[in-house]
Amino acid sequence: MKNDTKIILKLAVKALLVAALTAMALYNLLHDTRICVKSETVYFSEHTDDDIIVNINTANIRELQKLSGIGRATAQAIIDYRTENGDFTSIDELINVKGIGEVKLERIRDYITV
Repeated sequence: MKNDTKIILKLAVKALLVAALTAMALYNLLHDTRICVKSETVYFSEHTDDDIIVNINTANIRELQKLSGIGRATAQAIIDYRTENGDFTSIDELINVKGIGEVKLERIRDYITV
């Protein structure tokens, strides 16, 4: 009986994993994200679309996170800077935001506007 229980438990775990992966695949289709599965751990990562242009004066946190290398903390720092100092007058002003250096600014330069 114990072996039957173990087999049923293993099948249930596999079924849950398949259901979770199916749900994430649907989420992927609806929200334009990539799903990465590594060692039975599932990770979500935002898809960066090379065609997007983000206005740093109007973008919300989710839109800012679509930029390569911009995570939640840096996106929030951009919004905080904008709130405290008013709209950005140039793209180069982003260098004043904590978490954005020369390299990151150059990486996103072609994908942002003011």
